[in-house]
Amino acid sequence: MITRVVRVGAVELGGGLPPPVQTMTDTDTADAEATLAQIGRCARSGADIVRVAVPGAQVIAAFRRIASESPVPVIADVHFDWRLAVSALKAGASGVRVNPGNIGGESKLMRVVEACARQGACLRVGVNMGSLEREFAERLGRTPEAMCASAAAAAEMVERSGFRNFKVSLKASGVSDTVRAARLFARISDVPQHLGVTEAGPMVAGIAKSAVALAALLSEGTGDTVRVSLTAPPETECEAAVEILRALGLRRGGVEYVSCPTCGRCRIDLASLLAEVKSRLADVKAPLKVAVMGCVVNGPGEAREADLGVAGGSGGGKLFVRGSFVSELPYESLAPALEELARKILREREAGDGAAEDAGGKAAGNAGGKGAGKAGAAGKPGPAWDGP
Repeated sequence: MITRVVRVGAVELGGGLPPPVQTMTDTDTADAEATLAQIGRCARSGADIVRVAVPGAQVIAAFRRIASESPVPVIADVHFDWRLAVSALKAGASGVRVNPGNIGGESKLMRVVEACARQGACLRVGVNMGSLEREFAERLGRTPEAMCASAAAAAEMVERSGFRNFKVSLKASGVSDTVRAARLFARISDVPQHLGVTEAGPMVAGIAKSAVALAALLSEGTGDTVRVSLTAPPETECEAAVEILRALGLRRGGVEYVSCPTCGRCRIDLASLLAEVKSRLADVKAPLKVAVMGCVVNGPGEAREADLGVAGGSGGGKLFVRGSFVSELPYESLAPALEELARKILREREAGDGAAEDAGGKAAGNAGGKGAGKAGAAGKPGPAWDGP
């Protein structure tokens, strides 16, 4: 079922649009400076929407500044007290997330709905297996069916008021429960769904669970916005979500990295090189494919398939731009050269020139600096290379 389109600030979701990435800050909301700094990092890592905890009235003043200065829409996360949701909306929240299991029943939920309507904000009704409403848990157990029934009941309450700018989430800590609940709700409603496996765990396990659940749902057309919940910095959540969406063909823009797992043939510090390249290109929003490879087995092939890439050798590497070898440089010159070539490609794309290859060798040589002679003259193709 195609869902309706809803708006969170300037961000639209639903209706088959590419799913926006969400995360949640882990700073003290009362510390507006630290929270805004983290939101900025999250935005640079791919977040389109950020949720911020509103645990009490003492943080509303700081929240007002956060909502005003954030580069992306801010959703207030509220539990137990509907008045906090109203206060956060008045303070500039683009949306508010409440849990029907602890907000205080229909009358309190409707007060929040009325405030969302007045402020032009989005509501998220968040149903979690761990805090399921008692009536549904007692009748259906702690099951996906109970989660779906809870979300459907809350959605019906909201719909009766005439308010339509809302979404739901049905989250459990298990993949199968999360997937089944989302599927059940998608069969009966056109309300957009926020997807995620809640309390997914530490980074490796959490990304694995999230990837399996999101891939199952998004590949069949269920889900309109996503969060990868990890016991890790929120910036990491954003990066993981972006890569999952990119792998599913649902996210374009930014740099796609191809890099090898390394083996005994690798003669450069590939992990450090990749980290430096990612840092240098962190601000790039346009689509760009960069291969950072460690040796000459698959390295040249992958580098040729990317927009630009490097194939590592003994103490250095070969640079390729759009399939053509342009230069061979020492290790310390590779990251600066890749950055310069990347920015040249992007500038020429914008200008419609498409001639990055012609100037690639010169750019690589200039970026290589004094050390370029160690692995080939600056700006010129290096010698024939038989491997490390």
